[in-house]
Amino acid sequence: SNLLSNLEIHRRSGSMSGAPIRIASETLAAVISQLPTCSEEESFSSSSSTTSSSSSARVYFNVVGFGTRHEKLFPSPVIASEANKSFAIDACPKFKADLGGTGKQSETREKMNI
Repeated sequence: SNLLSNLEIHRRSGSMSGAPIRIASETLAAVISQLPTCSEEESFSSSSSTTSSSSSARVYFNVVGFGTRHEKLFPSPVIASEANKSFAIDACPKFKADLGGTGKQSETREKMNI
């Protein structure tokens, strides 16, 4: 089976406060909702014999907010199961423009390894 990974980047610098952070969060929720839903059985920890659909892609994702510093929603990418997608979508309206400025974006990107 194939492995697809999505890293959703969300700017959360102070300049995004108000309507911009709300609109960005709504857009992020819409993007997450469009990810193909995978069952938990399709995760890496399952053996290939228990995976019912070997031709389907396994989709993993994470959400990384950034400003001067960054914050990950999950410690590492997670499978795009219904539960994980719902958790991420529910988190979107709670995102605030609270991660500092964006003056040091290249330094932040290096720390995020992107």
